[in-house]
Amino acid sequence: MNILMEKLLILRQKEKDRNAAEKLINANYQITYRFLYSLCRDRELAQDLTQDTFIKAWNSIDSFKGTSRFSTWLYRISYNLYLDHKKKRRINFSNLDRSQDIVLKSMVTTNEQTDESDFHAFVFRKVHSLPQNLKEILLLHYQEDLSLRQIAQILQIPKGTVKSRLHAALKRMRKNLNDV
Repeated sequence: MNILMEKLLILRQKEKDRNAAEKLINANYQITYRFLYSLCRDRELAQDLTQDTFIKAWNSIDSFKGTSRFSTWLYRISYNLYLDHKKKRRINFSNLDRSQDIVLKSMVTTNEQTDESDFHAFVFRKVHSLPQNLKEILLLHYQEDLSLRQIAQILQIPKGTVKSRLHAALKRMRKNLNDV
């Protein structure tokens, strides 16, 4: 969706136009869901958080200033909802990652990474073994294809911090992949 169309739809949504809201949701649903799923690795939870993101966006559309893309604003809302959920539930995500690692590890070690899907599973496991603050930056930059400036806005941290965390994440990934 081009920026002009996006701005027009946002103006119409601010006037509580359901059709405009539906178009904005349709244009941004997949990227929001994919981002949330990459954080929590739970389809149902990602769907729930995605719906919550759009409900919150609808209810607080008047606070959208337009200084960034609408999708950047949605990333910030969805990221905050994810953090809120994580705090409320006190889920031990490291245990979830470990159980997932067991499945992925069995996939990878069966054929010693001869299959492309095995390699992707191997890389996936390595990315998800990174600390949360590094994993977030890596996923936002490479999976969601966001600029360092956009990531800084979403995570509400300085651009320099984003750069240093991205550098640290890539350094760890290189080390993890070279250790194999």
